[in-house]
Amino acid sequence: MKLWKKIVITVVSGGMVILQVGYLVWNPGPASTQRYDTGTNGIWIGHQWYTGVNVRTGVAVSPGDRKVLIGKFDRYGIRDVFIHAGPVNADGTVDDMPGVFFDTLRMLTPDIRYIPWIGGNAHSLPLENPGWRRTFMRTLGELHARGCNGVHLDIEPLSSFHPGYLELLQEIRETFEKDFFISHATRRAALTDYRLPVLSKFCWSMKFYRACMEKSDQTVLMGYDTCIRLEKVYRAFIRFQTERLLECADSVPGHRVMIGIPSYEDVPKFSDPRVENIHNAALGVRAALEARTALNNPFDGVAVYACWTTDSTEWRDYEAYWMNRF
Repeated sequence: MKLWKKIVITVVSGGMVILQVGYLVWNPGPASTQRYDTGTNGIWIGHQWYTGVNVRTGVAVSPGDRKVLIGKFDRYGIRDVFIHAGPVNADGTVDDMPGVFFDTLRMLTPDIRYIPWIGGNAHSLPLENPGWRRTFMRTLGELHARGCNGVHLDIEPLSSFHPGYLELLQEIRETFEKDFFISHATRRAALTDYRLPVLSKFCWSMKFYRACMEKSDQTVLMGYDTCIRLEKVYRAFIRFQTERLLECADSVPGHRVMIGIPSYEDVPKFSDPRVENIHNAALGVRAALEARTALNNPFDGVAVYACWTTDSTEWRDYEAYWMNRF
């Protein structure tokens, strides 16, 4: 074998060894057991809690089921509940309005902030159309008249500076003013502020994030569906995203940030549950909070996606790695 080939093999082999050792000693998680949970966490819950009827079976939700749900709120420090109100239709309406069951749920839990969760397909919704936005404002007005003092938007997939989205947030604010809480689920923040056309389809620039924060009350990062296959890399991803969003919110007084963490197993193409899970996500969030030096604190907590996919083992991980109940 020629000398130069031996040198290349030696250098590459040595580099791989260094990388492997470096990965083993690298710790993107928290260095302490300091607790950051303040009992103001969030969770996404299903449509049955909005209408009082199971969407699959058509059977009414029982008082016992409701009691179990409320017990979870108490035990796991949940304050913000994103309750599925349905996807928004192409005409700006939703199929259901909240019923008596929802009214009872709110009455039994006065300290919980229930925020109607309205999703939608960004490719089929004409957000840039003023007429569509006016219809959607009427839909939100109906919800407001029935006691819902806010909305949690989850329109996907939204690229950075998606046409009409900032205008939508602005119109909600102008229509309902400050007594209407505007929350939205958001995509990952870009690694750099330098705008790359390809990446803008998958990541939001800090400029777009800041513009959204100025027109809303709460940002809830969807910290999942990353395609990451290594635990430490995923923890580092969550840490970086948390740091970026909190730094951005530092410049928008009053804006709040929540980090969505996953507990589901049904999208293997985008999410490996052995990697993307409550355990690793919680460690990443805590590491970011541990490293912060800012005096203000725009952080609300973590939000679990989703209530119906979280089993007892995952709730134990939530208690251990987020709430520090070892």
